[in-house]
Amino acid sequence: MESIQSIDARKIAPLEKHPTIFQLYDDLPPGEHFILVNDHEPRPLHHQFQNERPGQFTWEYLEQGPEIWRVAIGKQVSVAEPTIGEIIAQDFRKAEVFKRHGIDFCCGGKKSLSQASSEVGIDPQVLRAELNSATREPGGGTLDRFQTWSIPLLIHYILENHHNWLKTKLPEMMPLVQKVSQVHGANHPETVEIASVFQAIVDDLVPHLQKEEIMLFPYINKMIAAERAGEEPPRPVFGSVEHPLRGMEADHEVVGQLMDSIRELSGNYTVPEDACASFRLVYGFLNELEDDLHQHIHLENNILHPKVRDLAQKLGV
Repeated sequence: MESIQSIDARKIAPLEKHPTIFQLYDDLPPGEHFILVNDHEPRPLHHQFQNERPGQFTWEYLEQGPEIWRVAIGKQVSVAEPTIGEIIAQDFRKAEVFKRHGIDFCCGGKKSLSQASSEVGIDPQVLRAELNSATREPGGGTLDRFQTWSIPLLIHYILENHHNWLKTKLPEMMPLVQKVSQVHGANHPETVEIASVFQAIVDDLVPHLQKEEIMLFPYINKMIAAERAGEEPPRPVFGSVEHPLRGMEADHEVVGQLMDSIRELSGNYTVPEDACASFRLVYGFLNELEDDLHQHIHLENNILHPKVRDLAQKLGV
């Protein structure tokens, strides 16, 4: 019979405690557990497990002070695999891992980790190890807190930080994208295609933003007001709030595919040696646009929309 592993947190340097404990947990076979020994209540560790391994662990107190705390921490035998969107919603630092492997975490957020791994030809275990490593790095910032934000605060943030940026940058950069295609198109025909795809992105995004600002977001705010007042919300002219949500997500899918085309055409935004300042500026902007859209679409598809769907179900709209 194998002995149960035990780890004494009192003997580990403060900055190494949680990473060491998580590494031990990650190495556990499903159904096994280890004993954590500590000299104080390990509540912060429990909160971190809830955030980073939701639904995947067991936590049983064996001894609760006053001098010694002993906790049995186990790995669930069968865990419902989280989606890419759920993983990113818990910790946006993991987005860099998905981006590095070409995994779409915004429009493709409903795929499971195994499915996404298979599509790009990477071992799921390797991907999980990289994701776990990403959470041990400092940082994360505001993006990690979005999951806890209210619907009105999320909408305000999206409007102020993403809609306003797009409405400023798209018309500002359109002439420059066209200029680069005209000047460099003979030697770099990909710039002509990029200009065409960028025009398609603008043509899709402008009415998309308008639909959110004029129709969807105002109705969501009416839902919030009705819930707070304990009243029934007005019936939407579009029948059900699910209809515009699906429409927005379909738009996101199209724009995501168009940005993928630009990334491919530009060779991952690789600037050629003979590029002028305008050429470099355009490629830098397109890379920035892709990053902004990834965050923007992630916030809506994986955080805002699920919250709105839960509220709509509660209110019957």
